[in-house]
Amino acid sequence: MIKMMRSVSLFALAGAALLAQTFNSGSNGSDGALSLTTPGTIDFDPVALGKDTDGDNVFHFTTINIGTGVIVRLKNGLLRGKPVVWLASGAVTITGTLDLSGQSGYAANSTLVSRLPAEPGPGGYPGGLGAYGAAQPSVGFGPGAMAGFCGTYGGSAGHAVTGGCGGAAYGNGALVPLRGGSGGGGGPSDRSGGGGGGGGAIRIASSATITVSGSILANGGDGGGGGPSAAPAAPEAVRAAGRFTSSPTRSPDLAL
Repeated sequence: MIKMMRSVSLFALAGAALLAQTFNSGSNGSDGALSLTTPGTIDFDPVALGKDTDGDNVFHFTTINIGTGVIVRLKNGLLRGKPVVWLASGAVTITGTLDLSGQSGYAANSTLVSRLPAEPGPGGYPGGLGAYGAAQPSVGFGPGAMAGFCGTYGGSAGHAVTGGCGGAAYGNGALVPLRGGSGGGGGPSDRSGGGGGGGGAIRIASSATITVSGSILANGGDGGGGGPSAAPAAPEAVRAAGRFTSSPTRSPDLAL
C-alpha cells in the first residue's frame, strides 16, 4: 500500500497590519453561537443542529467554540458534497479538532458489493474503484485525478503539488474557488483495493479573533491495501481570515 502525504495548509489573511484595521467576516449571526465543549466525537450535521437552513454551506455564526477533547467530523454526505464556510461575527476558539479527512479506500480482496468509491471530505472528490474480474478499475475523481495508472498501482491524486505518477496540481494560495482534494485511483490488478477519498475544504473567517491551539485536518484517505494497491487521495487546505492569537497543530508536509 502506498502511504499518502498527510498535510494541511492554514493561511491567515490577518497579520500585524490588520491590528489597526477592521475586518468584517460577513457573518450576519443568523446561525447563532456554535459551542461544542463536551469531549467526544461529533458528526457536524447542520440539519440536526438547525443551522444553515438555506443549504448553501455558508454558516453565519456569532461565535465558534470547539472545546478540548472534542473531535468534530465534517462529512461530505451531511454537508451536501460542498466545501464549508464558517463565518463568525465574534471570536473563534478551537482547542479541539476539526476533521474534514477523506475515507480510506476499501481493502483488496473485498467482495463485489463492497466495491464503492471512498467518500471524500466535504468539497473533495471520491476515490476510484479497483479492478474486479471483468469490472475495470477506475481512476479517482476530481481535477487532480491521474488520467491512468502507475504500474501495478492506482495513480496518486494531485493537489497543490503533483501527485505520484503525475496527478495534476491545481488550486492556489487564496483557495478561490474553494474545493477539496481529488480521489486516488483504484488498483489495476484483479481484486485490487479502492483509491482514497480526497480531503475536504473549509474557510473560517472572524470579525474578531481566531484562536487555534487544536488541530484542523483535511487529509486524503489511504488507498486500500492488503494486495495490489490502490492510490492515496490528495489532502486539501484550510483557509482562515481574522486575527490569529495562536497557531494550529497541522502536518508540515505542504505549504502552498
